[in-house]
Amino acid sequence: MDVKKLNWEAFETLVARLLSASGNVILEQSRYGVSGPDLVLRSPSGNNILVEVKHFKRQVTLPAAIVRKITHDLERYSKLENVDHLLLVTSNELSKGALEEISKYKNVKVLGPSWILESLRKNPKIEREFSSLIDAIDQIEAPINDDKESPSENSLISELKKLPPGKGHWREYEDLCVKILNYLFLNPLAPPKIQNRTEDGLDIRDAIYPIRLGNPHWDTLRNECRSRFMVAEFKNYTDPPGQREVESIQQYLYPKAMRSFGVLCSRQPVSEPAHKQRRRAWVESEKLIVMLCDIDLIEMIQLKDSGEEPFEVIDAQLEEFFSVLCA
Repeated sequence: MDVKKLNWEAFETLVARLLSASGNVILEQSRYGVSGPDLVLRSPSGNNILVEVKHFKRQVTLPAAIVRKITHDLERYSKLENVDHLLLVTSNELSKGALEEISKYKNVKVLGPSWILESLRKNPKIEREFSSLIDAIDQIEAPINDDKESPSENSLISELKKLPPGKGHWREYEDLCVKILNYLFLNPLAPPKIQNRTEDGLDIRDAIYPIRLGNPHWDTLRNECRSRFMVAEFKNYTDPPGQREVESIQQYLYPKAMRSFGVLCSRQPVSEPAHKQRRRAWVESEKLIVMLCDIDLIEMIQLKDSGEEPFEVIDAQLEEFFSVLCA
């Protein structure tokens, strides 16, 4: 049974049925538009469990940034409730980065596709009910899906994986990152203005994207940052970017020109000094910088390809940044 064919509401209902069939009592189930955990359970042993259900229909793996956001949400919910355990149930596999993220939280358990299939095998009545629903979906969508081949890897991901890091390929990396950002965000972002400058004897280029109105995610960022532009800078370094690289993009952000938001693209996750400098940039000058490495860009492309919102990766990073920010 291919549960990926279910919409998110049907999948959440399926999860609730399977958890209930395992002896858990459903105490609460979320309503659309109401913030909170998707399910609250009481286990057979009497423990209270908060459950978050994630179902990306056209996404194979759950990105690390999304998992980080989910675990933060679960922890916050747990402080408002009398909770013993936290549970993430997903129809998606977890990426390597997502598994590393989950391992940081001892009280969060994950149930994935293998648990769903095993639970369906143990509960044939539930399996028959949802198989009938999927059969109906197949009949409705059959004319639409005829002759469609399995999607191959996006060529932008293939190019990024093949491109070597280092100064010898800095120009190709800049060009590729601009193509990736264009693919991810053109409309609502307008086409970028490419600005040349000299750094380390290289003709470095920045991309300055106007943020147009009409997309709720970018509208929120535009208002919160008081920024009409996104400045993107690209570092094809073999080593993780540090404080100097954050200072480089920081100097091209200028709040009075409504240019307060920047994206630093790099091959590897940035170093701790880079994180500290990003904090200083915001606290001292209200310049907000998001740092995207190869893993982040690939996850964003995959989200875009699967019909999901690539801004989720940026939003998760910003939420984490502001949640731990202090004076």
